[in-house]
Amino acid sequence: MRALSRQGYTCFGSEIASFPFPAPESESDRRITFLHGKVEDLDIEEGTLDGISIWHVLEHIEDPVSAIERCARLLKPGGVLGVAVPNYGSMQARVFGPHWFALDLPRHLYHFTFESLFRIFERSRLKPFRTRTTSPVQNTYGVIQSALNAVFTSSSNQLYRVIKGGRNGGVQQLLNPRGAANVLLGTALLPVAAAEYVLTAQADAGGSIIVFARK
Repeated sequence: MRALSRQGYTCFGSEIASFPFPAPESESDRRITFLHGKVEDLDIEEGTLDGISIWHVLEHIEDPVSAIERCARLLKPGGVLGVAVPNYGSMQARVFGPHWFALDLPRHLYHFTFESLFRIFERSRLKPFRTRTTSPVQNTYGVIQSALNAVFTSSSNQLYRVIKGGRNGGVQQLLNPRGAANVLLGTALLPVAAAEYVLTAQADAGGSIIVFARK
């Protein structure tokens, strides 16, 4: 939002959780408004927005259809909605099944294929015009962590906890023999993940769905 506000755009950011938002640091920051609540309940005039981004958020929303329909009403004619979600139709999802990192249960409430997402867009009168399934960080790490989950079935996402740190993570996890094994094997899997990224990019079957749709 800061990048857009510096170009003269008026920006709105929404968050469900209630916590203090940062104070403006520059004149352009004053064009940014933070709002609490679900997108369906936000106090924004419909038909006024040029663009909306829902980036790896839709899978967490209790009613994704209602959220997309509301976004469509908020957009101006010709406005663009950008959506990114894990790709349930990807090769990663099919190969790793219940060990797929992007399942992320119970935080991910829904998962999408192109077909299911496009049905929501059609219902909301949004026309997709650009799609891809490649996301270097999401796709590559997804292969590594999914493979580790399949090997270390009793401690899923341990490498993720090592990387993220925090409570019961970071150095403490790294000093654990299984945590160290996750790091070593994860590093060894980098070439495999890179190869999967290239192959699935060509087949349009990568681990992410990224769609831009126009009203």
